[in-house]
Amino acid sequence: MVADCSIVHNFAILSWIDVLVDRLGGSLLLAHGVAGITDDEPSELLRWKKRYEEKMLAAPAGSGAYVRFLNGSIAIEDLIRRCQRGEIEVTVLNAEETAAAGSWLRPSRELRERCGIKAQLLGSGECASIAVAVNRALGFATDDLDAVRLYRCLGGRVHIFTLDVLKSAVRDGLLSEAQARQGYERLRTDYGFRGPDW
Repeated sequence: MVADCSIVHNFAILSWIDVLVDRLGGSLLLAHGVAGITDDEPSELLRWKKRYEEKMLAAPAGSGAYVRFLNGSIAIEDLIRRCQRGEIEVTVLNAEETAAAGSWLRPSRELRERCGIKAQLLGSGECASIAVAVNRALGFATDDLDAVRLYRCLGGRVHIFTLDVLKSAVRDGLLSEAQARQGYERLRTDYGFRGPDW
């Protein structure tokens, strides 16, 4: 299954990437651009890491915000390293996928109306992930509603949200309900995640 940055970010922050991998069937595929292949390559994950570092430096040393953003930076760095070591697969888009992803960054009015997309701009990571998922007939994990709408409109079938993954982990005993709820609320209160209520 292909996951975009929204969902891998959430599970990295909670230090539950292994739970995500388990719930996705034992493997996790990230589109190139969501994650880089080398240290210096721009990616959405690297941008998250830098954002947390900037927020950490702006917060009073030792404060709750400082610690929260330090932990966020460390968690994202760990995920980036796992990608670079090959523990999480990063796939390079082929020419067809690249062209498709590029065409969806600014979806046409016709495509927005046909698919029910509300945003006039879509993220490059979401577009790359959708292109890989649709072209290779794979499931798609994201928390972005417009990304879900586009994926389904293009024929995608299997989609999951962060909350789906957590509830599945509880159902199968990987996490207690208390752990999962606490982690989910932490994403919402500490990291600005706008997921639905449990």
